[in-house]
Amino acid sequence: MIPAPRRLALLEAGKLKLAARATLAEGGPDARYEAAVLYHAAARAEQRALLALESPSPEARLASAIERCACLILGFDASAVLDSGWADVLVTSTAVEEKKAAAMRARIDEMMPIFLERYQEARARAPALDAWTKAGGPPGAPRSVHRELDRFLKVFPGEAFVWALRSSSYFYGGDVDAAWDSIHRALKLSPQEPSFLGWELQLVSKHLPRAQAETRLAGAYPEIERGEASAEVCGGFIIAAMDLAAKSPRRVELLGQAFHAAMEAGRTAPSQSEARRLYRAMELGLREMLAGRRPEISILYRCGLGRLAATMPQEADWMRIVSARTTQLRPAA
Repeated sequence: MIPAPRRLALLEAGKLKLAARATLAEGGPDARYEAAVLYHAAARAEQRALLALESPSPEARLASAIERCACLILGFDASAVLDSGWADVLVTSTAVEEKKAAAMRARIDEMMPIFLERYQEARARAPALDAWTKAGGPPGAPRSVHRELDRFLKVFPGEAFVWALRSSSYFYGGDVDAAWDSIHRALKLSPQEPSFLGWELQLVSKHLPRAQAETRLAGAYPEIERGEASAEVCGGFIIAAMDLAAKSPRRVELLGQAFHAAMEAGRTAPSQSEARRLYRAMELGLREMLAGRRPEISILYRCGLGRLAATMPQEADWMRIVSARTTQLRPAA
């Protein structure tokens, strides 16, 4: 008898795949993206179905890996396929008898070469995007990057991280609406990705009216207060809270919450990492602001960030620069 959690997860996965196929059949300008969202949800349901088994057999593990990878291929997500999906298929195959594994993999083995060829063609048509991502996706992306991002996403609309990069590039290009839409598309594909959640939170102070933005931060703060938020979420919260504090009657409260978020982010960041030093600098800077003093650039030296400090003029708003460095989206290789 199939355990109830597994049966429900498999049923959910099946319904999501049917809905994705129906969405593609209906067509429309957003059909491929909406189908990708459904296929990604189906892949997560397949993972839950596997986890519902107490001691899954090697065959069950391989079957699950194949289904998840197929969902990601059909969901137009090259990064997920190449970074983990196909690797899971290869690894789980080694524990299954060779002929049986080959029979189980027949369909996906046919899908992969076609998928790879499509991916290689799309990358070859995006030289500016490649150069930009290899440089770390810095602010001020040229228009050629915007064009290539859009062209790449037409082929692979399930690439959550590319949607997030599109959000970043359009934000720094001054188009907050496009940035907001893009990060929400990324989150629909990958709802729990910490860097997406942090970036979306950072944008609330730029996109939403002040009252709505403060309500959004109020909803996010309890997770930070409980010590359950990721460093990325804390970083996004800090920047939004600082933005709002400059124009809100709740200035002290918002800065106090940002100070607590900086402490939490520093606690969760890896020891000896630049991120921990950055959050420590933010913590000290916010402490100064709460005391009614203007933070001085010497804080950076005190936190082991002398090389960063040395590149800035004394009058620079170094708190903003430090805050931005803590919430940068990390481009895929």
